[in-house]
Amino acid sequence: IYDAEIPPALPHTDFVSFVSDEGEPLSADIRSSFAGGVSRKQWRLRIDGLDLGEPVEIFWDRDHLPDEQDCSYGTNQIPEIYEIIFTNPATGENIDMREINSYRFTYTGPTEFVITVSTISLGIEKSKLPSTITVLSNTPNPFNSATEIRFALPEDARITIDIVDINGKVVRKLVNNAEFSAGWHSVIWNGCDNKGQLAPSGIYFCRIITEDAEISQKMLLVK
Repeated sequence: IYDAEIPPALPHTDFVSFVSDEGEPLSADIRSSFAGGVSRKQWRLRIDGLDLGEPVEIFWDRDHLPDEQDCSYGTNQIPEIYEIIFTNPATGENIDMREINSYRFTYTGPTEFVITVSTISLGIEKSKLPSTITVLSNTPNPFNSATEIRFALPEDARITIDIVDINGKVVRKLVNNAEFSAGWHSVIWNGCDNKGQLAPSGIYFCRIITEDAEISQKMLLVK
């Protein structure tokens, strides 16, 4: 349930909720733009309704892999181009969610925390860009969770990025006719199809289409 603000209730309590601005979905597709700027998304987590002075510990799974019921990943499975930080704004504490899998605090009233996922610009100069669209081999390849696809555009362009199987069927549409600036970019395929189901093991192709070109890269998904 991607946009449910209140997760499944814990035993005997329902004090955990996500907070979003009106009309803003909780689910998000974070892409890294290596040409400039920072891709960033934040989620606010609210804890409320506990007894004052009660000790609280928040856990997250760092090593979870998708299964038939859940197409999500633990923080250690997310590609390393992403920084994942858990912040307590009241104390200024910042925790790397890859290194630590829990946070303890004492409840003193309604409390909000912030989870930030972001990428850092590599600041590649335009003069160093290739003269034509360039697609690097995805990494890792073969892969069994997520894989990163990096490509460079010599100029601003509208592009579509599809994952297709060996029969040419579109399994996942990663980008649909979106505007990208000149420079290096990166997208992530998490091995799921357009319905959020895990794609079967096998050979796939990443197909990048612009007005002037179409390039495909072979990749292997292994479970």
